[in-house]
Amino acid sequence: MERVCEEYNKWSGEKPQCSPVTCNKPSSIGNGWLTPDQQSYNYNSTIKLACFAGYEVRDGKMIGTCLEYGNWSLEPLQCVRIICNDTNSVRHEYIDAYPNVAFNEVENVTYNSSFFHLLNGSAEVYCSEDRKLSWLNSPEFGTLYVCFVALYMYILLQL
Repeated sequence: MERVCEEYNKWSGEKPQCSPVTCNKPSSIGNGWLTPDQQSYNYNSTIKLACFAGYEVRDGKMIGTCLEYGNWSLEPLQCVRIICNDTNSVRHEYIDAYPNVAFNEVENVTYNSSFFHLLNGSAEVYCSEDRKLSWLNSPEFGTLYVCFVALYMYILLQL
């Protein structure tokens, strides 16, 4: 605001008023909560975003600061589902494809069923919060060739 000294030593315009800078509570906080949780925050205040189990802060930015113009240093604050991307513990030579599995979910892996079949366990994997896929029940695969040979032997022995 600009004021000019006018004649008779009077200032133009209205007397300036100073008011504290505040930031409103961010509007959309999906799958998480703020600490501290308030309706408004003073200039230079910080907030921390925490996510529900199975979610993480997008881009890893968890702390926001109320800036001088009443906006936040980080927005939008958002928690997104954790997707498992570590397949090391479920690696198997017969597996063709691993699904994108979200935290606490179970999905089937795709294996080459033209040549192999599941003897024991299951072809299901689950996602843990540490981003690792793990077997629900460790599978044991067999080749169809071995099954055909065993069946053939069984038939021969029955004759």
